[in-house]
Parts: sequence; C-alpha cells; structure tokens
Amino acid sequence: MKRGAILTLIIVFSVIASLTAGFVILKQYMPEHNWQPTLSHKSSHPYGTRYLYDLLKASYAEDNFIELKKRPQTIIPESDTNSLLFYIGYNTFFDS
Repeated sequence: MKRGAILTLIIVFSVIASLTAGFVILKQYMPEHNWQPTLSHKSSHPYGTRYLYDLLKASYAEDNFIELKKRPQTIIPESDTNSLLFYIGYNTFFDS
C-alpha cells in the first residue's frame, strides 16, 4: 500500500475510535432520568404516567377502561351519569 493510503486508514480508525470513546464517556455522565414533563402513559420517567396508567387499566374491566384521544364531550354521552374521568395534562377545556 502507498504511504498516503496507510495514513488515511490510520486517521479514519483514530476518528472512529475517538468518537466511540467519547460516546462511552458521555453515556456514563448522562442523567438516568428525564426530568422533562412528558405526561405520556408510555414513559416511566418521573413525570411520565405509565404506572398510573397500568394501575388504572388493571383496576377496571377491559370494557370499562377507555383511553380517550378526543374531547370527552364527543365520546361520553350526556345520559351517562356514572363515569369517572382522569385528566392528565396541562390545560383543561371543560364546559360546565
């Protein structure tokens, strides 16, 4: 091999090794938990609601547990007088 090809190969290997070592070192110092409020039912971080979601889902029967993705006014009929609604979020837009 030519001297230039060997030098290029050494530089590429050094850059890859440096990036890998840097990633490993940074991974050790990254926080274990994400403290940003996500309020997601899939997140187990401190502001995630996965444990509450799992608890509620286990506490109610399959047909009684409904995850709403729309406004409650469009899904819960007005004739329903015995409903329990958990709202987790930033803003509520409920009417009287």
